[in-house]
Amino acid sequence: MRAHGKTSGSALAVVCALGAVVLLVVAGCTGGSPTAAPSSEPAPSSPIATPTVDPSVAAATEAAVAAYNGYFTAYAAAATVADPDDPNLSRYVGGALLSLSRHNLRVLKEHGAVELGHPKTTVVSTHVDLAASPPTVTIEACVDYSDYRLVYKANQSPVPNSSLKLSRYTTTATVNLFVDGRWLVAGDTPHRDTPC
Repeated sequence: MRAHGKTSGSALAVVCALGAVVLLVVAGCTGGSPTAAPSSEPAPSSPIATPTVDPSVAAATEAAVAAYNGYFTAYAAAATVADPDDPNLSRYVGGALLSLSRHNLRVLKEHGAVELGHPKTTVVSTHVDLAASPPTVTIEACVDYSDYRLVYKANQSPVPNSSLKLSRYTTTATVNLFVDGRWLVAGDTPHRDTPC
């Protein structure tokens, strides 16, 4: 029994030694670059890919938003003196909306009224359609008229029944690429019953 044990023990020692060598060789081959288990999720350190925006869409969006914000600034400045001929209006507004804006300013002037305050606009979303005729950017925005007052120019007293139901409401503007290459606000639809 003892001899059998000795033989078996040295055989076992040889197997263990060989096993240890195999483990060291395997570990040496794979130790420098462990292979991670396949995963459907990206590794935590890998950056998440972001979709790229077509440069022409980005440029159209930037120009349209600038025109939209310029429209509100120009109209507010013209309304403080009720000037329908303010040249800044035509820098940002075109088509029927320019005619309507000038008409509204003439009405203010005829009634001896002016609009005071600075409405604030926050663009919520944009949709660009460069294939439309003319190319169009639709802007959804929140307009804040908290600082707005309609007053008589002569004495700054409030015009009766001129307060707004909501001081912050949504609006949808259409900005078109005109034939002269400028993006101008061509339409603005206020949603005065929809707060934002």
